[in-house]
Amino acid sequence: MDRPTERTRRPRGGLSRLLMLFAVSAVSFWLGRLSVQQELERLREERAKDRPPSLQAAPTPPAAPAREEESAAPESQVEAEPPARVAEAKRPAPKAEPAPAPGEMRELAVEIRGSVTRTLHEAVGKRLGDPLAQVTGRLLVWWLDVARDLRKGDALRLIYDVPEGSEPRIHALSYTSNKFGKTFEAFRFQAPGAEFPRYYDRDGNEVELRLERSPIERYEQITSLLRDGRGHQGVDFKAPTGMPVVAPFAGVVARTNFNQRVNGRCVEIEDAQGRRFLFLHLAELAPEMRPGARVTRGQLVGFSGNTGRSTAPHLHYQIMSKAGRVLDPMKVHETYRVRLPREHLPAFREAVERYDRRFRVAAAD
Repeated sequence: MDRPTERTRRPRGGLSRLLMLFAVSAVSFWLGRLSVQQELERLREERAKDRPPSLQAAPTPPAAPAREEESAAPESQVEAEPPARVAEAKRPAPKAEPAPAPGEMRELAVEIRGSVTRTLHEAVGKRLGDPLAQVTGRLLVWWLDVARDLRKGDALRLIYDVPEGSEPRIHALSYTSNKFGKTFEAFRFQAPGAEFPRYYDRDGNEVELRLERSPIERYEQITSLLRDGRGHQGVDFKAPTGMPVVAPFAGVVARTNFNQRVNGRCVEIEDAQGRRFLFLHLAELAPEMRPGARVTRGQLVGFSGNTGRSTAPHLHYQIMSKAGRVLDPMKVHETYRVRLPREHLPAFREAVERYDRRFRVAAAD
């Protein structure tokens, strides 16, 4: 039997060597891979040690839910305030004068800046400016539409005081209107023997109109009209509690003491034309005022008071048409003005001259 030649046995030895080389390569490969990973981990740790600590932002709080009545506009639609307006908002408000002591007479001269209320707010502050604007408007309304006729630059001058526990009291008013090109004046004066002081122009004529067949004769001042812009539905007569109130027209009592929480003690009379006449805030009703009772013109209805939603003694007088429309008593009634009797004019002119002197001294200062 022939021996295998050397050539025949070589493949077996070569295969073993190949297997050994493969095993060694595999081990080397895995050993090398492990060393590479270890090296990478080592490098990462060294970099982490050298890196400065990072600052984490505080968590953003959740946005508050919007109220049902408010809807936030998208951010892109919110317009930035113009620089001029921002500067105007930051401008300090004019320094208001201190309020006068009770009974102390004060002079005030201002130029109109928008409304009377805004003008007086800037001059004397809101606390005094509000009531002072209200009593000023009661006089201006007899000459002007206070919502439309005022012009920037109109001149307003006042002499006033603030009685303790009461609203401001104007003694003299002068208003120069650019629209009408004239000056309107009012001076408070109580004629000898008169129950109340009144406001007169320089010639001695009453500033206010009076009603023919008025529901009340003894009153101090009309404090509210339909045309004064306050949304009032009647005429208010400022009068002490207990002044007689009468029916200006004949009719039938429709109802009494309705909605007392607001109207206080009250009476409604309907005439033959279907017009309804309301008398509110009475202190007391006449005994004859019962629903269905007939009323003659001039008959006693009751007495002025301060009942219901009322802040001071007065009579609220209101007229409604048959269809329920509010009517202006200044148009339903005839109106007139009273002139001071001749014998009282000298005393009145002396009072006017005293007010003029105060205005001149104030202007000089």
